[in-house]
Amino acid sequence: MTTSTRDRILVAILFFILVLYFKKSCLNVPAFGDEINYLNGTLQVYNNNLNPFTPFWAYKPPLLYLLTALLYKIFGYSLAVSRVVILFFSFLTLYFTYLLAEKIYSKEVGFWAAILLFFSPFFFAQSGMFYSDSLIATFTVSTIYFFLKGDKLKYFISGAFLVMIKEITVLTIIGIGIYKLLTSLFELAVINQEASLFYKIRKAFLETLFLLSPLTVFITWMLFNKLFFGWYIYPVWGGLVHHFKIDMMLIKYIYITSLKVNFRYLLFLLIIASFILKREMLRQEIWLFVIIGIMGALGLAGLGFKGLGYGFSPRYMLFIQPLFFIISSASIIHLFKKRIFYVPICIVLVVLFIYSWTSPYIDSELNMDYLDIIKADKEAAVFLENNFPTATIIPIRWIFNEEMEDQKFGYVDKKLNCRTLTPLDQTKIIKGTVFVVSKFYSGWSTDAEKIGNIIASRKLKPLITFSSGIEKASIFIQN
Repeated sequence: MTTSTRDRILVAILFFILVLYFKKSCLNVPAFGDEINYLNGTLQVYNNNLNPFTPFWAYKPPLLYLLTALLYKIFGYSLAVSRVVILFFSFLTLYFTYLLAEKIYSKEVGFWAAILLFFSPFFFAQSGMFYSDSLIATFTVSTIYFFLKGDKLKYFISGAFLVMIKEITVLTIIGIGIYKLLTSLFELAVINQEASLFYKIRKAFLETLFLLSPLTVFITWMLFNKLFFGWYIYPVWGGLVHHFKIDMMLIKYIYITSLKVNFRYLLFLLIIASFILKREMLRQEIWLFVIIGIMGALGLAGLGFKGLGYGFSPRYMLFIQPLFFIISSASIIHLFKKRIFYVPICIVLVVLFIYSWTSPYIDSELNMDYLDIIKADKEAAVFLENNFPTATIIPIRWIFNEEMEDQKFGYVDKKLNCRTLTPLDQTKIIKGTVFVVSKFYSGWSTDAEKIGNIIASRKLKPLITFSSGIEKASIFIQN
């Protein structure tokens, strides 16, 4: 066994233990936000005998649904089984971050890039949530790694998995193709001075064409959608594409949530300083990171989320975090060089990150604040289950409907009678109707203003309020 192989095995064991030790407590936490959509989709695939071509809300490429549904077949459904999938891929993200940084820079850069990534509040929170974005981060890093390593088979497999997670991931494959085309033309122009222009263009084109080959898997999936459903992409996402327009406010929001908050601005400043003071820090591969990051940001900012009523979530940009921390770690080590300097700096950053796990920010998914929302919502749901098991319940947000209407999400043991406000005539709200108001979600819920008006006009007082950190769940009853 070579020293390099031994080091990689030891690092893999360390990362695995790290993820398991710190994240095992999240396995049975009740479902949060869009996790409910992912769980419903997975159960739909499970109940369809693992056939992923079955309609469900927010239908997407099937990798996460199929893998998790397969585990349901073996172990049965549970929140823990679902989240084990995410923990495994979070471990793989750390490991491939190490490998990629090692290839571009060094083992030290790889080790600290993975450590800083793991303890960063954004990644730490997402590594315990049942979203597809953790898988996107894994296969983004692994696909880049196999591309730079020149392993064509593993690149194709990794890229095929990547595009089978979410539609937006095709931009990463296209970004790799663009990077290769530009660098190939430049290198051929410099190295093959005697080669014909036709030869240069042909070689660059063929290499780029292969790098785009994972898109054939995505296109095949689209054709099957057309066969089964009559559309290529889920109509909601198709509508977003149709209304594509770059939203500069979203660009700013993406920058803030992806590169600024949670003390990441300190790393951003170190990166700028290293580029100015340590020119040896610059690597050609950084341009690949930049291309992929810009394409992802512009793609998400151009899908018109605000105009169509779909909120942008910071987790959509989780895939650039490993790349950001690779450059950050390289900047620290190149600026301070000796271990006696850069190791304490990295440790201080880890401490700052841990401190930020529960510091309130502009979005609950940027750190562990989402647990506050779960705690308050869980307490409210248990109270309603114990005291109003048969009452009509109207929550301020649709998530509450799902939380309290189905036992599988971890909030209630028995189904409650929840309904949305939209189909109700306010005059038909009868005595005993219960309203549930969430402080955190009241800012964007479509029913918030309507329910607020009802509560104000009828001068209802909160029966009880459950508070935890950033969340307050208040219960009102129509007398």
